[in-house]
Amino acid sequence: MYWIHRWFEKIANSLRAESSEIKNALQDNKKAIDAAKISQDNAWSGVGRQIAEMRSDDEYKRGANTYKHKSYRQQVVLNILTGLLAIFTLGAFAAAGIYACIANRQLGIMREATTNAEDAMKIDQRAWVTVSNIKRESGNVVVSFGNSGKTPAKNFTVHISGEPIPKDKEPSLGAEDLLPGIGVIAPNGFFHVPLDASGYFDPKTTRLAIHGRVDYADIFSSPHRTTFCYYLSSTNNQDGFAPCGRGNETDDQPTK
Repeated sequence: MYWIHRWFEKIANSLRAESSEIKNALQDNKKAIDAAKISQDNAWSGVGRQIAEMRSDDEYKRGANTYKHKSYRQQVVLNILTGLLAIFTLGAFAAAGIYACIANRQLGIMREATTNAEDAMKIDQRAWVTVSNIKRESGNVVVSFGNSGKTPAKNFTVHISGEPIPKDKEPSLGAEDLLPGIGVIAPNGFFHVPLDASGYFDPKTTRLAIHGRVDYADIFSSPHRTTFCYYLSSTNNQDGFAPCGRGNETDDQPTK
């Protein structure tokens, strides 16, 4: 019975040894599986990180593109606003130029109106000297000059001649004699110049031509001149005078 007990004991020891080897092998296998799983997890974790990094790069690129688009749109808007500002500035300059032209034109019109008004005032207020009458007195011919203006005629001088000429002739103008300085003729005043007419003409064949000019200045110190030429005639023992065909001119504008 002893050897049976030893045989069973031997078999039990052998089974225990094999069981221990199997257990160790299983543990090693489990360690290998765990290591492989860890490696796999690490690998998948790296892939995830790469994917996340790739996604992060994509998001960065998308953000960068979005920023570029925003910057581009802002630049476009800025360019449009700059263009509009330039247009408005040019418009303002153009409007200012047009306004300056209009103002200059209005100023010119005002100056012209002022000048015209001043000229009209000078014409209205100036002295007007003309021949008012010609008649015969005691063998002389008296020529009367009158100032029909509203102000005095200053520095008044007379060039005058009496010329008997045939009735079919015209007088020669421009050779008149200068009388001594006369001075001033007041408004509505007169100045009389006597000419010796004794034996001057035969009323049947001859006419007496009285011609010349008067020079004077108005109160605005503008010089003026009036020329005159008249024929003295007698009808029914009455003297009269009539203008010549030329030589009667009066300036109607103030001399600048």
